[in-house]
Order: sequence, then structure tokens, then C-alpha cells
Amino acid sequence: MKRFVFFVLLFFPLLVFPSELRVFKDGCVYYPDNKNPFVGFNRADVFCDGVKVRVFPFNGVLNEKCYLKDFYNRALSLSGKIEVLNKEKSFLNNVERGLKFGSYQDTVSAFKNARYFAKTYFEIEKKIKELSLKLKRLNGILSSCAVSKHPFFASLPASFNSYRIEFKGIDFKTENLFYYDANSKKGRVLKDLVMVNRSGIDLKCDSVYLMNFSSRRSFYPYQFAPWEITEGKAYEEEYSSSRMLSAAPPMKKKAINKLSREKISISQIDSRVYLLQNVMLPSDGKEKRFKLFSSIVSVSSRLVVYPRRDTTVYREYSFNLPFEIDSDQWKVYSGKEVYDNVQGAFRDKKYRIFAGVDYSIRVDRKDIVNFEKKEGFFKTKKTLKDGYEIVLRNIGKKNKEVSVIDAIPISTNADIRVRDVKVTGVQKYRLSKKGKLEFKVDLKPGQIKRIKVVFVIEYPEDAEIYY
Repeated sequence: MKRFVFFVLLFFPLLVFPSELRVFKDGCVYYPDNKNPFVGFNRADVFCDGVKVRVFPFNGVLNEKCYLKDFYNRALSLSGKIEVLNKEKSFLNNVERGLKFGSYQDTVSAFKNARYFAKTYFEIEKKIKELSLKLKRLNGILSSCAVSKHPFFASLPASFNSYRIEFKGIDFKTENLFYYDANSKKGRVLKDLVMVNRSGIDLKCDSVYLMNFSSRRSFYPYQFAPWEITEGKAYEEEYSSSRMLSAAPPMKKKAINKLSREKISISQIDSRVYLLQNVMLPSDGKEKRFKLFSSIVSVSSRLVVYPRRDTTVYREYSFNLPFEIDSDQWKVYSGKEVYDNVQGAFRDKKYRIFAGVDYSIRVDRKDIVNFEKKEGFFKTKKTLKDGYEIVLRNIGKKNKEVSVIDAIPISTNADIRVRDVKVTGVQKYRLSKKGKLEFKVDLKPGQIKRIKVVFVIEYPEDAEIYY
């Protein structure tokens, strides 16, 4: 019984480790479950017990199991046939050069066999060209699916405890997909994993770990730096479209420009590590797709325009993102339309994407007032009246509702004040403390609507403002 337990303990480590592949952005590490010296059509680094072993090319017929084996052996066979034909061609050339016409009979015999030699020479050349084209095609397949066109073997030690291969040639990426159904106002969001094996090794693994980061990374501790307040032109956020007012400081006063940034919180479901089990990954250079996540979500859809930044009317979709994503790039399917390279972002606790432009809505924005005057008993203050007009036209044949998002300037300086904001042309609108102005416009076919926004900026006489 003790011998049996000892036997199990001795061989247990060799029996429990299945084949495993770890794929990083900058390379792969493969732990095979058998002692096979074949390392594929690549110049891989092979390690046994942490020691790098010699890797050498192989030029004979390959008997190992590999997707590219047939291509390699066929290419090897074609090369041999072409070599034989070239020797036959060379032999005919030598015979032709060695002909000597010593007599009339020799000349007659040469002319009788000339047709045969010419036909044979032509057939050989034709066959060489035909086989060369096939060989070129096979070499092209090998080159596109592997690093090298020749197999490589490792000189493994007779006894080993661990065995791994480091190589490149397996690429993967995650794709975000969004399918929208306008009738149900539902959408399907998917996260797919796409892999391509060009390593030259056919891989059948019990476990495949995909690490969406590099295998070698450096981290450094942060060093404390003071948070200094400086004067300068205010930063504009991409989506808030807010306009910040700032002033040159009056005498004995200091104007401080505060910067308000939106905080985005994204929950991480995992650490960008994916596990696939029982995977067959042939080295054929073709994409292999896996479904990681799929979910049905409720979708809010609207037409939206940010006239101050862009007068294009976009179709916006917003929904709760049910899983963690590696990038904000999406492929969107809406009806018969397909949109690539769609950028998504978290805004107002929702995930939002733009996909599609409504060309039937024309939007224009122009300044309408801009004049300055002094106020106060001693003329110690200046007031600037400013504003703009937004014009929307429906040149289509359907009713449209457009959400308009614009802005008025806001001030973070107590000496500068924005007052008397008036919005005409719409009954309802919303104005946030950050100066974000939102309202909706209903447009019938052919209808034109004009919305005017005016405001007054009050500031010290000796200050210069910009916005």
C-alpha cells in the first residue's frame, strides 16, 4: 500500500497538468501535455525546467500532426519534382550541345529527332511552370499562416519536469456589437472574442487564458506633487459644451479659474482575463470567433444636435451596459444600416453611442447681439449683452423631434456675473448650473423653427473677459 501511495505521489504531478496556453498582447506561452519536440513553423524559444534548449530547422517530410503539415509536405514534394524536371531539361540541353554531325546520316538522324526533342523540352518547361505556380501558392499559405515556411524542432532533454514554448503568432481582440430593433425599442449587446492563429502550431488545449495586456509590464510608485492653481483659458468638456468665463485680475484682486471635470465611474467585472476551455485552434490564419457575453437591453433612441460644436443631427442610443468592455469601439446594426468604428461613452449614468446622421434636419447657429456698455453710479462696471439664434429646418417628409443641447457662459469668479438669461422660441427648456441648455423641438415636414438665446455678462471695468 505504501508503495502504491509513493507511486501515485511520484507520478501525480506529471498526470494532473493539462495542456495550457497563455496569450498576451506581446506573445504566447504554451505548456503542452506531451513530450513532442515539434515546435511549429516558427523560431520559438523552448524552455525545459527554466533552461532554454536548442531549436533547429527540419527539412525532411513532416509526420507530426499539424494543420500546415500537408501544405509543407506537398510543397516539399513539388520542389523535388521541379528539381527532377530541371535536371531533365539540363540533360536535353547537354545532348543538344553535344551533337556532332560527322556524316550525312548523322544530320538526317538529328533532323528526324528534332521534333521529338523540341516537344519534350516544351512539355518539361510547361510542367515546371505549372508546378512552380502550385508551389508559389503553397508557400504563400505557409507564409501567411506561420512565421517560417520550415518546421522547427527542439532538442529536449531525456528527462524533464516542466516544458513550455514561448512564441508569437496568435492574435486576439474583443469586439463590441450592438443590434437595435426600432419596433420593440430593444437592443442586443454582445461582446465577441476573435482569435487568429498564425503561429504555425495546431493547438488543442484544455485551457486557454487570454490576457488583454502585455506579458511584461513596469509599475512605478507615484511621487507627490502639489496641486497648483494657474491662470489660463478654461478647458471645455466634449459633451457638456459649457463655456467658462475668466477675467484679467483687477487691481489688488486675483481672479481664480476653477476647472470642473465630470467624474466617470466604470465598474470592472474582471481584470481583462478570459478563460477558454477545450479549444481547438488550427494554425490556418483564419478568424475564430467566440461569444463572451450577450444580453437584451432597453434602449432609448433620439435625434440630438450640439449646435455650438457641430450642426449635424445624430441618432443617439443610450442603455445600461450589462458587462465590462475592453474598449469603447462598437459595430452597430440598426435596421439595414451598419456603422463601424462607433465611439461610446458613459454620460449621465447611461452608456451612449452615436450611430447614424439624419440629413433631413438642417441646423444653423449664428450670433445675434454683441454690444457693451458701462453701468453703475461711478461707471465701475461693464455689461455685455450677447446671444445667438438656432434655426432648425425639416426638409424631409416625416415629423421629427430633435433634442438640442447648447450652452450659456458661466462664471467661477465672484466679480463676474451672468444674468438675464432669456430663451424664446420654445416653451420648455432646462438650464443647469454648468450652463448646459437643453430643449426639444418638434418639426413637421417643411417646418422651420427659430430659437433665440440672450444673456447679459456683468464684470469689473478694469477686467478683460474671454469666453
